[in-house]
Amino acid sequence: MQTLDEMLADAKYPACVGISQIGTWGRVNECWNDGKSRSKWYLIWAPMSMIGFNRDGSYLSFKKFLGKKYK
Repeated sequence: MQTLDEMLADAKYPACVGISQIGTWGRVNECWNDGKSRSKWYLIWAPMSMIGFNRDGSYLSFKKFLGKKYK
């Protein structure tokens, strides 16, 4: 079991807390908990149904796009 000091040393900051899109086919921005928004150039033309995110940022997800039928 880790101590609190070890857990804080392993913590990543800042973390991505969401994604937003401007318009139907607009730029996709990552929302981070440090108050800054960042965008990746390769997400500009991808539909929102293909974009996922976690604490490390956004990514393209073909499994998410294809749905439950894809295994």
